[in-house]
Amino acid sequence: MKPSIPMKNNNTLLKYFTIGVLLTIITISVVNAGIPIPFYEAILNPPNIHERIRIQEYSSHEPFYQWWYYWLRDTELNRHYAFTYAISLCKDRVANNNKDCKYDGVFILFSCVDHTINKTFQKVEHYEYKDLEIVNDGSYFHLKVLNPLQRNQTLYEIQPLKDGLYQISGNLRKNSPNEWFQTNTDSSLEAQWNFTIDRIYGYYGQKQMEKPDEHFKGIIQWNTYSHSSQVSGLLTYQSNSIQNTIIQTIHDKRYRFYCDMNWGTNLPDAPPHDNGDKRYAWGWYYVNIPSNNIQNELSIIAGSGRTYANFPLYTLDALFGDIRLNSTHHIELTQIVAYSETFYYTNDGKVLQFKVDRSEWTTVKDSLGEADIPLRQVLTMETTNYLVVMDFKSKWTDYNRLIFPLKAKLFSDFEALGVSSHLKIVYKPTNQILYDVDISTTTGLEFGYGIDVNFPTRRGSKINLL
Repeated sequence: MKPSIPMKNNNTLLKYFTIGVLLTIITISVVNAGIPIPFYEAILNPPNIHERIRIQEYSSHEPFYQWWYYWLRDTELNRHYAFTYAISLCKDRVANNNKDCKYDGVFILFSCVDHTINKTFQKVEHYEYKDLEIVNDGSYFHLKVLNPLQRNQTLYEIQPLKDGLYQISGNLRKNSPNEWFQTNTDSSLEAQWNFTIDRIYGYYGQKQMEKPDEHFKGIIQWNTYSHSSQVSGLLTYQSNSIQNTIIQTIHDKRYRFYCDMNWGTNLPDAPPHDNGDKRYAWGWYYVNIPSNNIQNELSIIAGSGRTYANFPLYTLDALFGDIRLNSTHHIELTQIVAYSETFYYTNDGKVLQFKVDRSEWTTVKDSLGEADIPLRQVLTMETTNYLVVMDFKSKWTDYNRLIFPLKAKLFSDFEALGVSSHLKIVYKPTNQILYDVDISTTTGLEFGYGIDVNFPTRRGSKINLL
């Protein structure tokens, strides 16, 4: 709950002072970056420097996290695979390592949503930070995770080949000694992958917030640097209960890849004593209509988040979106709400609506505990000339509960891939309906918040309890 300030006048002065400081910081950042006011301008198809590893840019006395997320989809079979290469550091960065730093190191995720057999599963491995090798070859985020017992063996790698072209590989081992946890599968799951990702289109809308974030609150940053991509490569996986599966991807609209990244020192959080309040959550919304002519490919990405940031910001709401209609036309928009004041940016006049409506709440139960999630989320984005509505209707069987560790907490991200959705886009000046279509195989949806997790305690040596 927001602490009270004795005098109303002082509260009002603090409100406008804080807003003034925020606008001044952002304005100075905008001016220094050479981007005109009123707010900022996004970077389209961002060069690799914007995807760089950022550990050295944040205080060594604060926790830090950064992850690179990848998603492969087979649009014919409605099969989806997610890969996360994550760093979460708190050791010697917090006051009490034993109490405040429970999860530290590198975390690798492989997950699947397979609608052909109505099955979801995931497996996560954990490595010490010393097992991460940062390759200083000028590509900004060339990372390797080494086998702790055989350090000349690279188990996982991200390698930028040039701006807009990336290679990722992985070797998730059967009965791995680094297994952290798994759901809906067992330790026998093994997977190997090697993909070359060729960007069609990417967007980075938070460049002007980087410096204020580094020095102020460290609230989660987001870069969708390749939210529509072609892909070539190979994935194989199997377990005791899953037959050997081979996915050979080629440059064809059947296969598409999504890449983004996040970093910061704080995840979305509720006010003190309100842990698990589902109003303080993030959302992630994606729709793609692939085309053999990539110039005509549609790709829409949006994210929402609410966090309690303590004094002087208190509750912040933020939404970011990018609508790529084709190679020559896109709409970008940002909305931030602080102290009930709304600030926005768009390249299309004004932001008239930017909101998420959540409904059909249900309580779900898995091996990690219970949580409340909305099975339906409707995202509305309206600017001067365009109205975009994305209506997602999910089922519990569409989801994996991804876990993001930070300090002594585990953040639950309920991710649904291949969700039934309806997309409508209207060009308002002529009332032309550009799209009015149902989509299911190229959609993604998330709802994440800080609910308590009953983390498995088996194989305690693999849980990394410091």
